[in-house]
Amino acid sequence: MNPTLQNRNLRSIDKSTRVISRPVMPSIQTPPPIPYNPPPPLAPEPQEWKGNTDTTITREGQVVVKSDQQWIRFWAEHHPHEAAPDVDFSSRMVVGVFLGQRPSDGFVAEITAVRNLADAVVVDYIERAPPPGTFQIGVTAFPYDIKVIPRSSLHVKFNKLEAVYKPEVFPAKSKP
Repeated sequence: MNPTLQNRNLRSIDKSTRVISRPVMPSIQTPPPIPYNPPPPLAPEPQEWKGNTDTTITREGQVVVKSDQQWIRFWAEHHPHEAAPDVDFSSRMVVGVFLGQRPSDGFVAEITAVRNLADAVVVDYIERAPPPGTFQIGVTAFPYDIKVIPRSSLHVKFNKLEAVYKPEVFPAKSKP
């Protein structure tokens, strides 16, 4: 075939025919899997129940609970319409402070510390009264604090601390 004719034929092929080329796709590489590291287990939340109007225990006193049977009996008296929360009495025990009747819901019972001495476990607690001059709702309250602590075979003693009013914390309002 004549080279001129061959070039014409190629030109006509080029004009009338389009060569469709497929784009070359890069190979898809999946990244290596990220290793799953589960979060560390959460530290157990300290178990504590506080309040002043949601208990049926109206007398002043302290409680030490060292077994499931005592716990169920106590909780049925404290919150008669609820199941007792789970407590592992093989390694824990429960202590509680009840202040008895108070004239407003501003009173608070608070277990501030638990100390291990050579002959006893000492539970320090305090009764916090509402600051002087604050408005309080006249509701009869029964403040309490119940706390789960490490189990001990030692005698448990309760130590009531005295609250001290500090005027600099609650300064008196000056009259204009």
